[in-house]
Amino acid sequence: MTPIHHPASLLYVRETSDAGGGDTPFAEMYLAYEMRAPVLQGFLEDRIAVHDGAMPYVGAYGVAPPPGEDDPRPEHALITRHPITDRRLL
Repeated sequence: MTPIHHPASLLYVRETSDAGGGDTPFAEMYLAYEMRAPVLQGFLEDRIAVHDGAMPYVGAYGVAPPPGEDDPRPEHALITRHPITDRRLL
């Protein structure tokens, strides 16, 4: 029998910003992909996601990022595949 691999995340908050925080949600990203209509799955296939490091401060808390802190902007594919099961997810 082939083992089933279940992805997991663990978050332990040791410190939060004075402006707020600590409200990290989790979601089932396989289901998020699978619930999309096939035409939308195809549309999303080659898209790139950009995560703006300043947005949690400016957008959610209404304050500027701390002085001297870099605002990372990593990019990655919006749709990816599990390396073992090859199952697609957002």
